[in-house]
Parts: sequence; C-alpha cells; structure tokens
Amino acid sequence: MKMEKLSYLLVLISLWFLLELTHSEKEISLLPTNMKIHLYPGLIHITWDCNITESMKDYKYDITFQNAADKTITLSDCFYDYCIPKHMDFDIHHGLHIEVFVKNKSDTIDTFDTTDIIETKELTAMPEGKENTAAENFACVVYNVSIVNCSWTAGREAPKDTNYSLAIRNSKNCVPCEDYRHDSFGRQVGCVLKSPPNIDFSADNYIQLVGSSEETSIRFYDARLKLNNYVILDPPRNINLNYSMNNLEITWEKPETYNWRDNCFVYEIKINEGDNIEIAGEQNSYKAAILLDNENLSVSMRVKWKESCSDNKNWSRWSEPIIYYSNAGSTSLAPHYTLITTGIVTAAVLFILVFLCHRYRIWKKLFPKVPQPAMKYFDQTVQKEFWDQNILDPPPKKYDDEECIYTSITEISKKDQLEIIT
Repeated sequence: MKMEKLSYLLVLISLWFLLELTHSEKEISLLPTNMKIHLYPGLIHITWDCNITESMKDYKYDITFQNAADKTITLSDCFYDYCIPKHMDFDIHHGLHIEVFVKNKSDTIDTFDTTDIIETKELTAMPEGKENTAAENFACVVYNVSIVNCSWTAGREAPKDTNYSLAIRNSKNCVPCEDYRHDSFGRQVGCVLKSPPNIDFSADNYIQLVGSSEETSIRFYDARLKLNNYVILDPPRNINLNYSMNNLEITWEKPETYNWRDNCFVYEIKINEGDNIEIAGEQNSYKAAILLDNENLSVSMRVKWKESCSDNKNWSRWSEPIIYYSNAGSTSLAPHYTLITTGIVTAAVLFILVFLCHRYRIWKKLFPKVPQPAMKYFDQTVQKEFWDQNILDPPPKKYDDEECIYTSITEISKKDQLEIIT
C-alpha cells in the first residue's frame, strides 16, 4: 500500500515538472530574445536574436510604435526597420516606446482586439548622445513658398564646438541646407533654403538636425512639419483700378506661390475708411459702388490662406494704397509712381536748360567776365619804402653850365626919370 502511494506521488511530481517545463518552454519560444531598439534620424532599427523555434513560426508578431502605428514583423528576418519620412507618424528625438504582441496566425482581422493577444512585451529607447545637447527652440518661416528660413538654438549642454546640420526629407527626396547662420561661438544656428526643389509644401516633411562635437556625442533633433502652415504671404500682385460706367472695378493677381490654386486664398479690400470687404479666392475682381462726383478713392488689399489649404490663419500685410482720382478721368497713380514721374520730368527740364545755356553761351551774357586792372598796385611795404626815400633824399645840385635866367624890377625916382627924358 505504501508502495502504491509512493508511486502515485512520483507520478504527480513528474507531471508537475513536465507541465512547468512545457510552460517555460512555451514562454521562451513565443517571444524573440535580446530585442534592441536603435534610433537614428528618420529611422527606427529593431534587432533580436535569430534563435527562432518551430513553435514561434505558428504565431503572428505585431509591433505598435508610440501607441499609434501597428506593423507586422517577420521573425526570420531578425531585424525590422521603420522609416519615419515614409510613414510620417511621429518624431523620436524625445525617445520611443514600443509594444510587441504575439497573436494567433489564424487571426486575419486588421482591427486591434485585446482578446487576440497571447503575449506582449514593452520596450523603450532613447537616442544616443548626451542629454540636453540636441538643438532646441526650432522654428521655420516660409516666405511665399520660395524662401524657407529655419532657426534654432544650441542645446543647453552642447559644447562650444558643436555644429548642427539640417536636412528636409520626404518619402522621395532629401534636401540638405547649404546656407547657414552662426552664433557668437561659430555654431550653425540657422538655415536659409531659397526656392528649394523637390519639397511638397502641402504634405508633411521630416526635419532632422544632426549635431557633432569633438568633446561628446550630440543627440539629434527631428520634427514633422507641413511647411505650408508657416508660409507668410505677400499682398496680391498687379492691383489695378479701372473706371467705366460710373463703376470702379478692382482687379488683381494672387501672390506668388508654389503651384497653388486660386481658390486657396481669401482676399480683403479696404476702400477709404469704410468697412473691409472679404472676397473668396475664386474671383480676382470686384466692382465698387457707384462713384460720386469729385470722389477720390484709396484702395488697399491683403490676403490669407483658406482653411482647407493651410492651418495658417494670419493675414498678409496691406498693399501700398492705390489712389483713384475721379477728376482725372480713369487715370490713377500710386504715390510712388507720382514721385517717379515728377523726378523724371524735373531731370529732363534741367538737362534741357543746361544744354541751351551751353549752346547759346547764355552764361557768358548773363555773367560777363570782369577785366583785370592794368595798373599794378604796390604792396604797402613797397609804397612805404618809396615815400621814405623821396622825403629823406636832398634836392639835386645845380651845375655851372646850366643857364640861369634872373629877372628883377627896380623902381626909378622922378628925378632920374626927368634926366633920362632930357
């Protein structure tokens, strides 16, 4: 009897060990071992050991990224790459969280159902590099979809020799920056891309900023931007005022943009100090109310994106006012055109006057040449010496051979007069 009980006990112990072993083998065989996540700009690289068992091949393995993207992986590949510029689901410079799910292979339903999950595993990862060395305060401004101006600041812990390189990527192209701005330490903290080719402004673009330094490893920065949301528009172009049949018609052209439809814009017209008039982008003209006699009009315009084309809700600046002078018929000149015309006319008149004066010697007639005096005046010092010499010199001597004429008159008495007569 004792032997039978002992046999039953041994059987139960054997079954328990067998069940535990089977259970542990099942746990080890369902999930790949040594799974690691490597983060690069625009790329998530996941690796695991290739010790795939036959039991693992009977299941399906899915990975969820940041609780958003759900992708199926093939265990026999021993790695999986997730390209962000292709999928454009999230950025990874703050780190990455993934979950690995084991499901039955017979499950072909795409919807996510927790009842289908047999096993799960969570993994997290951070980009390589020292903390707080990645670029910060990143922002971009786009001018008329022709100039992309991006700026950033160096990381708080970034060394002074850190340099950042910017590139804009999408699923097909990569456009690197070639024109950088620098801070006081010589670090690249800004970039200007002029008329960048191969960039779709209406779609998401992947921005990556990769840093380098000789002192330490620098973390990268990445962001997903729809550049059209950062476009600063110029006012409408070629605004014209046409007067006919007592009506003033305003016509214009859309601002210079990158292949955008006319109906992607909303215009606003300001006439004098009245209420602003909002015009949909499908039309590029507007007829003002009937003009009054001797009424002058000042017209300005601005534009913004339509909500369906961009998240940017800001208006452009106002255009230069265009003045319509009712007394001058249909002639309307902007102030700067008037100044230019006045300058040209003034320059032409001055040129004609100078030519006539030179041609007919009018200057010589109006301002004749003053003749120079014939007598040369002595210097005051010379005059003084001349007068001093004449005063101090004695009168010249008389010589004997000079003829001298002397005349004297002597009065004769009456007695002598009588004797002479007699």
